[in-house]
Amino acid sequence: MTLDQLRYFLAAARFEHIGRAAQSVAISPSAVSTAIAALEEELGCQLFRREAKSIVLNDQDKYLRAELEV
Repeated sequence: MTLDQLRYFLAAARFEHIGRAAQSVAISPSAVSTAIAALEEELGCQLFRREAKSIVLNDQDKYLRAELEV
């Protein structure tokens, strides 16, 4: 788990959109997706529920967001 992965996770959680999260951290959307996928693999759980054109933080992973934002 890297600080960049956590930063990208927080951006995605805030915007609930990969593209907007990528813009906010000045990297490509594919880099955000790759970082989140690696974080999910390392944690052994899916952090977001993918919907049509957005992503939604899973209820149990809202705790991770809250802890990181402290």
